Amino acid sequence: ALLVFTLLPGVFYGLMAMAGGAWLAVIFFCLTYGSSALQQPLFDDYTNRHIASENRATLLSFIGMLSSLYMAVMGPIIGGIADWSVPMAFAFMGGLIIIGAIVFRIGEEHVAEKTVD
Repeated sequence: ALLVFTLLPGVFYGLMAMAGGAWLAVIFFCLTYGSSALQQPLFDDYTNRHIASENRATLLSFIGMLSSLYMAVMGPIIGGIADWSVPMAFAFMGGLIIIGAIVFRIGEEHVAEKTVD
């Protein structure tokens, strides 16, 4: 489920790149936004199960910092691509999400139940 819900936004961004009309782009945007929200409860559950409570706040803050840093770097890059071609920017974001989901996927061995104190 984690892999599927992580891949869905990438697929929808790819479809937005190929959308022929504004209405289709709006539909794909809504699907992208909605599918992005589906993965959050799964990642929250994974985080709560596998990180000891005394380390969880620090690790979540660190993850938030890395996300902000990633957006600070990638935002201007994607914006530059969008200046050249908006569909190319959507395709780039979709490809980036799909590659990231595959490279950093959480496998069965990561989801096995662990005991935390």
